[in-house]
Amino acid sequence: MNARGIILIVVALVIAGGTAMLAKNWLGNNAGNATTQAQPEEKAKRVLVAATNLTIGHIITQDDFLWQSWPDDNINANYLVEGVQKVNDLVGHVVRHGLIAGEPVTALRFVQPGDRGFVAAFLKPGLRAVTIPVNRAAGLGGLVFPGDRVDIILTHEIVDESNITRQASETVIQNARVLAVDMRTDDQGTKPELGKSVTIEVTPKMVEQLGVVQRLGTITLSLRSLSAPEGSGKTAVNHDDEFPTSSMGTYTIDAEVSKLIPESDAQKGKATVSVIRGGSVSTKEVKGIKK
Repeated sequence: MNARGIILIVVALVIAGGTAMLAKNWLGNNAGNATTQAQPEEKAKRVLVAATNLTIGHIITQDDFLWQSWPDDNINANYLVEGVQKVNDLVGHVVRHGLIAGEPVTALRFVQPGDRGFVAAFLKPGLRAVTIPVNRAAGLGGLVFPGDRVDIILTHEIVDESNITRQASETVIQNARVLAVDMRTDDQGTKPELGKSVTIEVTPKMVEQLGVVQRLGTITLSLRSLSAPEGSGKTAVNHDDEFPTSSMGTYTIDAEVSKLIPESDAQKGKATVSVIRGGSVSTKEVKGIKK
């Protein structure tokens, strides 16, 4: 074999070796890419945070939270992680310690119904909880649940200016929030239950008033609507920021509901009589004469 043949054989071997190396590298890279693509990307963890500022005593709803991505190395063991906890598990709880919008949620920030201190956390600052006894009729036949708003109506005997004993009803407290019915502090019952007592949220002065009210006569609860009256400028009567009010002045006496009971002197009209004596004129009111 001459030198030229040898050179051609060497060149062919070099070319074949280079081609084999290139093919091997190409196959290795494609195999690596395929392996990488086959591995699913790790999903970023998300923790539960407050969607808005949550104040002490606020009752939790599902709209109070949202899930937010959080760095894995900064996830505290007390944070609520998506897929492990559910928002529904917190609905109905009460905020024990306030949160600001975007702050991670922990279970220690809330009190659930039935826990010690639930009612104390439920109360608005400055208000008090007081329990009043009710019967079947006064308690609205079991249709009052925690979170509802009620008016307190007193029915009792009064003596009018003519020394006649009469029956009268008056609204003594308006818009009081119901905290509990008997020992129940949630509204998850499947059917109405007839409670023997109702715990309501009132001011310290109203606690004193209710102590007297229970001595004067019979107490009746009047359930308020969830919707506000038209023209009131409010979206709902029982918003969390609503406070109870005293309502001394709204009343009804027996003669207003029965035509068989005579009117009291206060209900009768008064006529004004002008008396002229010489050059002076005086006026006097005469009772018993209807206008």
